[in-house]
Amino acid sequence: MMVLNTGGAALKHSDHTWALILGAGDGRRLSDLTGSATGRAVPKQFCSLRGGSSLLQETIERAGGLASRDHISVILSETHRRWWQDAGLDLPAENIVVQPANRGTAIGILLQLLCVLERDPAAEVVLLPSDHHVADEGILQAALRRALELVRRAPERVVLLGMTPEGPDPELGYMVPGAPDDSGAPAVREFVEKPSPRRARDLIAQGALWSPFILVARGQTLLARIEECLPAIVQALRDARRARGGSGADLARLYERLPTLDFSHHVLTISPGAALSVVAVPACGWSDLGTPERLGQTLSRLTPQPPDVPDRAPDAHVPVNLAARYYARHESGACGRTSHPG
Repeated sequence: MMVLNTGGAALKHSDHTWALILGAGDGRRLSDLTGSATGRAVPKQFCSLRGGSSLLQETIERAGGLASRDHISVILSETHRRWWQDAGLDLPAENIVVQPANRGTAIGILLQLLCVLERDPAAEVVLLPSDHHVADEGILQAALRRALELVRRAPERVVLLGMTPEGPDPELGYMVPGAPDDSGAPAVREFVEKPSPRRARDLIAQGALWSPFILVARGQTLLARIEECLPAIVQALRDARRARGGSGADLARLYERLPTLDFSHHVLTISPGAALSVVAVPACGWSDLGTPERLGQTLSRLTPQPPDVPDRAPDAHVPVNLAARYYARHESGACGRTSHPG
């Protein structure tokens, strides 16, 4: 067992705790701000907030508060190779799962989960998006430790983190907690995706929480939930992995036929066997940086304002600086809501 000092109580890394980082998204909603030197939009997770480490690298460090380095897995897309192959992720090669293309979070989580469970059938998994900012990491770490404790007491449950709202944002998803379940935490009573501003205010008055898509579960429990909803796809991915033979050709051919599926919409909220609990996270300066507006709100809380820096990263090895891009566009009057779908 490894002990890590996280600034509060020491956290023991379980031999079976894994952090699964979701790094294959395309980040289209910020694409107007993230063009590279060659003009190609850089997925958000490979950008930095204010210079320095990319959001993906910061997420790997966040995961280090929960799992040992050899139990941190990242799923990436082959189509993004130019941005991650020399990014200095500092993980074992077998922990970098590369899918032929992005087919949505449901497919990405499934592939990563199959890889981890082959190596550790008793794995407990913490799912972490790779493109979020957290001002107070200690608050988030404490909530994640609480979620892990709940899963160990009630291994049949999936525990979601819910962020304490800092305002009625109509562009975010909300979870409404219900009565405590057998784990001792509130069950999820209702999901509401992108409500109107008035509805968002009503939800917050009911105790609703922002949904950051961070969850904790036993790997086998999570796999069972996916298999209930997508049995044919689970079997097809299993078969493709058995036949991979080192070339990955079978997996590539399968990905050409796979639909794009969202984990929340196609698994989490419809799984017939779902037993969902929620852990409320006190305000910690969380943001998904999902739109220019939320990026601007996050930057406005960070001081001092960054100095003048180059607006364009010179090559794929230097993360695009989102703050520099935002302030440059804001000063020119061009930084507004993008037209790209999420």
